[in-house]
Amino acid sequence: MKKYGKKGLTAALVLALALAVVFASAALGERDGAPDSGFFAQTDAYIAAARGTAVDAILTYFDVSSHGLERPVACELRGCDGAVGASIEKFSAYDSGNGVPAYSLGVRFSFGESGIHRANELVLIYSEDSEAYVIGDWCFDVADETETLAVDGYSTVYATSKTDALPYRYIFDDGVSDGDEVYLEYCERSTPAPGIENGEISGEVELPESRYALRLIRPRIVVERGGETFYAYPVAACQCGYLDFDEDDFNASRLMALGE
Repeated sequence: MKKYGKKGLTAALVLALALAVVFASAALGERDGAPDSGFFAQTDAYIAAARGTAVDAILTYFDVSSHGLERPVACELRGCDGAVGASIEKFSAYDSGNGVPAYSLGVRFSFGESGIHRANELVLIYSEDSEAYVIGDWCFDVADETETLAVDGYSTVYATSKTDALPYRYIFDDGVSDGDEVYLEYCERSTPAPGIENGEISGEVELPESRYALRLIRPRIVVERGGETFYAYPVAACQCGYLDFDEDDFNASRLMALGE
């Protein structure tokens, strides 16, 4: 089985960190009635993965009261019953430039059990206490380990302003050919991926409607070849809506975090 190299993962994390700064800076203005404590940008996430693997994602915290966010010593997802592990890999504070600090948390999700696992809260654990934060609607679609094809990390589309469509471009290390049947599985859908050319597939698929301004989509790529089925996973999820996060999106995310 082929494993991912570090170059694609590093590129994805660097871009994600940059995006966290960009939309934190662009979205913050004067807030009336903001909660005393901060909140996480709410995300609608679908993450396909193979059991026994891990994937990294960036979560952004808005510190609307400037009280500061203590660096957690650990974290865990609430709702997955231990099937999906979580650990803090990165923690960075940013000045948004508008008087409201923002924090980026790089969280590594690890997958120990196959199945569909859902979570909407992340518990940050400190040396003496812990606190749970609403993070949105997260779905982890974990499959048993199978024969896997490797996808070049630099070929993947990591960010888009769209929230209703998933643009994709995947180059396989071993290539794909016109005789292969390729599908994208995401959000309980399976869509043929036409347009195989020079060993890669590219295009755009429609996403189901969502009330969230930010979406993370990591599809499962299915390749049927000569009576055999292979699977591939992008190095990181595509960050949909991250390039167009505005004032209205900020306010909507805040209200979701408050349960309003």
